[in-house]
Amino acid sequence: MTAPEYDWSCLNCRHKNIAKQEACASCGLPARFTVRQLAALQPDPKPEELAYERKPFFDILTFIPEVPIALICLVCTPGWVIQSLLDGRWFAALGLTIAAAGVLVALWFAIVRKEKWLGYGAILLYILCVLLING
Repeated sequence: MTAPEYDWSCLNCRHKNIAKQEACASCGLPARFTVRQLAALQPDPKPEELAYERKPFFDILTFIPEVPIALICLVCTPGWVIQSLLDGRWFAALGLTIAAAGVLVALWFAIVRKEKWLGYGAILLYILCVLLING
């Protein structure tokens, strides 16, 4: 390979090199190199550098329409359960409790997996359960 006829900067270390210099004076990378030569000079990234830092609060913010609706439904659930128990409908109270727990689990998975449709489905299923149980 021939050296460049112009001043050049090393792509590995950003050192300024003069014309007709075949390799970087700082790190030794040839002026004309292959990708394998460049990769051999660069250290492998550490696993913690590759890990994506998750911010759960911001994950929840992407679910703005779903979370308030789910919270409203879940806040109303104890009242519906108590009313069902006072009316003597034990199975209705149990069904509402199980449905509310299911919504919490499904909404958690929706937020963790960033699947908005799972959140919508969980809320819709819960509302249908409430309508069927409370008739």
